[in-house]
Amino acid sequence: MNPLYTQRRNTTYAMSEADLKHIASFTGQSTRLYSLGGFLLGCLVNIQITCGVLPPPLPITADFFTHTGSWILGAGSSLFFIWGFTVSRDKELFIDHIRRECGIQTPKRLKEILYDYIAFKLRVN
Repeated sequence: MNPLYTQRRNTTYAMSEADLKHIASFTGQSTRLYSLGGFLLGCLVNIQITCGVLPPPLPITADFFTHTGSWILGAGSSLFFIWGFTVSRDKELFIDHIRRECGIQTPKRLKEILYDYIAFKLRVN
């Protein structure tokens, strides 16, 4: 009996060095953006924990960071995470574009796989 999912096809793409550098720049940029988002989120959590253990009359700086600064850090963190996701998505679209230029069918996305599975189950039942 042969296992069902052991076939493997290696594919090669006709890519220039500029395309490889472009993909690498997408990877580096998304890593930097996710790192900045994580740093700001860590600062936000650190400030909230620190201000939570201070005695009730908060200093002016702690009061500012608890109320105004936390919104700024949260918004900045969210923006960097969204920007990083957008860059990661652009990288994926660029790779799909290269695959289409080479005449290679792009792999199915998870959503398409789930739709096919549900349609198959509905046909069987």
